[in-house]
Amino acid sequence: MGYGKPSNSRGGVGQIHNGADDNASGTAALLEVIEALSLHKDIPRRSILFVFWDAEEMGLLGSKHWIDYPSVPLDQITIYLNLDMVGRLNGKPLSLFGSRSAAGLRSCSVKCNHRETGVKIHFDNAIRPDSDHWPFYQKGIPFLMLHTGKHDDYHRPEDDAHKIDFEGARTCAQLLAQLTLDFALQTEKPEYRNADRGVLEGIDQQARVDTSDPPRLGVAWNAEKYKQGKLLITQVLSNTAAEKADLKVGDEIVKIDGRSPVAAPGFAALIRSAPVKINMQIKRMNTEKPLEIPVELDGEPVRLGIEWKNDESEPTVVVISDVVKSSPADLAQLQINDRIYEIGDKTFENSDEFRKLATTLPLPFNVLVEREGLLKKIAIQSTR
Repeated sequence: MGYGKPSNSRGGVGQIHNGADDNASGTAALLEVIEALSLHKDIPRRSILFVFWDAEEMGLLGSKHWIDYPSVPLDQITIYLNLDMVGRLNGKPLSLFGSRSAAGLRSCSVKCNHRETGVKIHFDNAIRPDSDHWPFYQKGIPFLMLHTGKHDDYHRPEDDAHKIDFEGARTCAQLLAQLTLDFALQTEKPEYRNADRGVLEGIDQQARVDTSDPPRLGVAWNAEKYKQGKLLITQVLSNTAAEKADLKVGDEIVKIDGRSPVAAPGFAALIRSAPVKINMQIKRMNTEKPLEIPVELDGEPVRLGIEWKNDESEPTVVVISDVVKSSPADLAQLQINDRIYEIGDKTFENSDEFRKLATTLPLPFNVLVEREGLLKKIAIQSTR
């Protein structure tokens, strides 16, 4: 930033702005990537062009000029990978922009991260004309940009080298090297998509789907007694399976189809996954012998316990939009916005294939889930 002018300094005009994070960190990281890839044993299918842009702060002048007078035809560019500020990771998630600018960019980034770096990633859907990716995106070229975020020293003289998180910058460089190599080795070219649109409601917005299904049984119970190993009914809701079966306040549910309602996975999970017709063993006040009461539950049994949405930019992944309480998915601690890549160690091409696998694979099975850019296998257990 030179001595800092009123047009580019946020304080300290006339003082030396070394710009250790913005953008010496990105420059240093790219030099490391160049060295690493020059020593790599695999010869890529595609050529790799490394460029250091000038005058970004003056309006992306360097990158815009190259787009106007490119040294290679623009239609030969598979993807543009951009580094800006990568010097202040400091244990925070790495921000990754542009993952929706072509189908599959997010999953490719996640797999590279899983293989090489294991850093949490925040996938930011915003596309802003604030760095050198913008001229490429305007020309229909997909992009990814790594960024560790702005801070109080941004565009100030205090942005100096002793404040750089060198291990974090190294992590960013490792991820960029892996991404570069992956795209250079791929046969298929990522197809550009307009990432300004098509973000489905509920994805990356923590939106919970309104599930207003009636309860399967329709009772409330004493929580303290439940902790002590007894399930005592404190309320029977009207027009429910419990009322139709003549369950009463004060009844103690001893068994459900021969299983204890207080042992793992618990009463709510048993009811969620139970078939429509069950038998309950009940201890009733003023009755000596336990009662055997048949109950016909409302609704269908919950097998997995999730709702999901599709993301046009990741057609081979499903995004969890709701988790049914006390379901196998809930007990396995799946969360809204988790992205499922595999189920039962099988991949799928679309939502219909996922649904078929989810309803036919025998439990227990594993799901491969992405959360904050990290892949994790989670075991889904049967509650029956």
